[in-house]
Formats: sequence, structure tokens, C-alpha cells
Amino acid sequence: MCCWVRRFVLSEATGVTEDVGYYRSGMVMVPATRLAESISYYLPRPALRETIARRGRELFMARPQSEELREAVEELAARAGCASS
Repeated sequence: MCCWVRRFVLSEATGVTEDVGYYRSGMVMVPATRLAESISYYLPRPALRETIARRGRELFMARPQSEELREAVEELAARAGCASS
């Protein structure tokens, strides 16, 4: 059952929007200086946390991990001189 449980994700922003990209609406990213403030905001709002967690799970389940890795693998293959299939 643990694999199907929704989790609310609140994380320090990396500063690179592309790191989040597709999953942006299913998590909350904030600057490190706003982590405590953001926790205080979301903690008393279980319905909002559940909505964001649900969206994150939907996004994750809708996109096969092979899609996540395809571009990186193709780039590595190209660097190594391997032909694309």
C-alpha cells in the first residue's frame, strides 16, 4: 500500500525551474528562507495539502519513468557516439 499513498511535497527550491517542470503543480517549492513560513502556512490546511498531493500523484502516475529518462539517455548515447534507434 505504501506505493499508492499520496504525499504532500514541500521542498527547498533549487533555483532551476526545469528541475521541477512537468511536476510543478503537484508540489510546493520555496526558497530556503521561506521553508518555516511555508510549513506554517500549509500545516493547518489539510485539504489544500491533499489537493496538491493528489495532483502530484496523478502527474507521477501519468508519466512513465522511461519518458523521464529518454532525453538524458539519448544525450549520453550521442556523446558516446552511439546511433539513435
